[in-house]
Amino acid sequence: MRLSIAYLIFLASLFAASAENKTNFAVLDSLIRETALKICWTTGDNSSIYITNHNAAWLLRVRLAEECKGVLLTHLDTASITIGFAEFGVRYERLKESDDSLLRICTVAIAESSIDKSGRLTNISIAPQMYHDIIAEKDVVLIENGGYDFARAAIPPLPSSFFHEIIEPITVVAVAAITVFLLFTIRTQ
Repeated sequence: MRLSIAYLIFLASLFAASAENKTNFAVLDSLIRETALKICWTTGDNSSIYITNHNAAWLLRVRLAEECKGVLLTHLDTASITIGFAEFGVRYERLKESDDSLLRICTVAIAESSIDKSGRLTNISIAPQMYHDIIAEKDVVLIENGGYDFARAAIPPLPSSFFHEIIEPITVVAVAAITVFLLFTIRTQ
C-alpha cells in the first residue's frame, strides 16, 4: 500500500515538473499579444493594416482583431500600414555548465512601415519581444507543439570533448581487441 502511494506521488511530481514549462506556442502567443498591444498603441484607431505573408501571420491577425477594436485588417493596396515579421520563432542554446539543460529563447520582432499623408514612407520601430528560460532537454518534446513549424527548433549538438573524441574510441577498440584475444585463447586450449 505504501509503495503504491509513493509511486503515485512520484508520478504526480513528474507531471507537475513537466507542466511548469509553458509550451513554445503559448510563449509565442503571449509575445504576439504584447506586440499587438504595442501596434494598437502606436497606430491608433481607424488604421488600415496589411500583414505580409508568414507562417504566423494568422496569429497576429487574430490578436490584432482582439486587442485593436478600431483597426481594419486589409489588402496591401488599401492599407496605410504594412507589418512584416523580422524574426519569429524559438531557438535553443546549450548551457556550458550543464549537458542536459537548454536555454530556450522565443522572439517576436516585427517591422512596421506606414505612408503618411504626403506619400512619404516612414518606418515605425517596435521593440522586439523576447522570452527566455532554462528547460531540460528531455522536456523539448513536451513543449513543442505538433502542427506549428515556428514553435519547433533544432537542438544544438553536444560539444565534443576529449573523452568523446579520443578516450571513447580507444576504449571501444581495446575492448574489442581483448574480446577477440580471449575468444581465440580460450578456443585453442
